[in-house]
Amino acid sequence: MWERFDLKTLRNVFLSLLIAVVSLAIVVIINGPSKVLWAFQKLQVPFIGLSLLFWTLSVVFESFVLKLSGVYGNLQAIKLGDALEIVLLGRFFNSVTPFATGGQPAQVYYMSVKKHFGLAESTGILVVKFLVYQVTITIYGMFVLVWAYPIAKRYVQHLASLSFIGFAVNSFVVFLIFFFSLNERVGLGLLRFIVKILSFFKVIKETNDIESRMVTEVRKFRDVFKSVLRFPVRTVFMGILILAQYISLMILPYFAYRALGFQGESPWKIVGMQSILTLFVAFIPTPGSSGAQEGAFYLFYKSIFSDSIAAGLIVWRFFSFYLNIIVGSLMLPRMRRS
Repeated sequence: MWERFDLKTLRNVFLSLLIAVVSLAIVVIINGPSKVLWAFQKLQVPFIGLSLLFWTLSVVFESFVLKLSGVYGNLQAIKLGDALEIVLLGRFFNSVTPFATGGQPAQVYYMSVKKHFGLAESTGILVVKFLVYQVTITIYGMFVLVWAYPIAKRYVQHLASLSFIGFAVNSFVVFLIFFFSLNERVGLGLLRFIVKILSFFKVIKETNDIESRMVTEVRKFRDVFKSVLRFPVRTVFMGILILAQYISLMILPYFAYRALGFQGESPWKIVGMQSILTLFVAFIPTPGSSGAQEGAFYLFYKSIFSDSIAAGLIVWRFFSFYLNIIVGSLMLPRMRRS
């Protein structure tokens, strides 16, 4: 089983890196390789250090969120060291799977097998984290569209409008969360309707077994949701940590900008533009949104980074994407031994 899993992981990593490297190469060719080399000659190391620091802070903030997620209801507490391992593993698989869908299954597997958590406990912990994350980012997205959209529109007039699609996707997920949590009967009715459609088209079989599992999972989901509502102060604190984690990643383009010797742009302007960019690429199905991230960065920032746009892209993408794969891959041998 592991051999199949290992080969699939390697294939995903290869595909993700191939798309990212090809996209990066295109930007470098458009910008000019000589300009990239010239930009790196004036690289300011302190801002590279700040990029690494804020990437690390984002991991720490996310680990604290995961640790706090384990104290709801009867869920098992997580040590901070274990939380760090789980977060890094999740980031690795999110970076190499379409729509970042591989992180949570890998985390559940690692928590249940390596850390000896129950399967229900592992799933419950990640559901709590997912609930709070989605609500927090949706609220933040509303603020960003009001504050930063007019700024981004000046640089990419029509493309910036696509950020509303990403916001709509996040909002729809939050709607489904509340829908299934507050109305079990209607929620199960909708799921049964979907199962019948899939069964009609022969996509799934054993509908009775699937429906019985749906009832169990929806009720488990509602129990977790209710436990979150019982601790509003803790939940708000988790939301603040999630926001800190998110902004720690959104500010990375600003440090890339400063590392290349530029100054004059506000860090909050860059954070706002990067938040719009992230909403813009949220619905791109490639692993790690590769291709879309590089292309969007070029379009959003080419007038800010000027002739150093390709160098800025390399610096930013290293800390926002490649570092997740490099550090996360160190967890794979431990996962294999489990």
